[in-house]
Amino acid sequence: MPFVTKCALSVFALALVAWPRLSPCAPLRVDTSASELVVRAGRVGLLSGLAHDHQFTPATWRAEVEFDPHRRQEIRVDVRIDASTLHDHVARLSQKMREYVDRETTGPEVLDVMHYREIRFHSESASAETEADGDDFDGVLHGELSLHGATRPLDVPFHAHPDAMSYRVHGSVRFRQTDFGMKPFSTAGGSIGVDDEIEVDFELVLFPESGATVSLGLPSPR
Repeated sequence: MPFVTKCALSVFALALVAWPRLSPCAPLRVDTSASELVVRAGRVGLLSGLAHDHQFTPATWRAEVEFDPHRRQEIRVDVRIDASTLHDHVARLSQKMREYVDRETTGPEVLDVMHYREIRFHSESASAETEADGDDFDGVLHGELSLHGATRPLDVPFHAHPDAMSYRVHGSVRFRQTDFGMKPFSTAGGSIGVDDEIEVDFELVLFPESGATVSLGLPSPR
């Protein structure tokens, strides 16, 4: 075997040994500055054309994940949102109207943040399948959503993609406000209001915690 070929193979072998790998149950943290979490609420009512759909984003939130690529069904996810920092970011709103919407949303008739400051989603199991053409995989988190003093089961579909030294995860889930004892906002005798159904869209970038590393390759689930 030529000397150059031997050197190339040696370098390749060393690279494989040195390449970072995700340790079992390695902790990951969502980079909230690079991620997006949007709570969408549609408009309803006879005069809904005079209103707007809402797009709330939290200023303060965090998410942690414990993930073993060999046992994807045992993934642990914990998301916590400071409900008082949810703000409507629809571009067409005037500052005065934005402040009114935020005040009504966090007030006692809807989120009631004086009594229920935190929104939390927690999951310790998932169903996941690898796509045939690569390391991407689709799954469903099986967890519970705690909102407005009530906790209900919630399944969250997601798609995960390994990207360099991180994971990129996106998905969407829907639930009803009334399932958590909340009263959807309405005014003008009910002719303008907010839909009972809420949709949450997320685009998350996850990096390993200090001391943990992530691998580009993901083994198939057992």
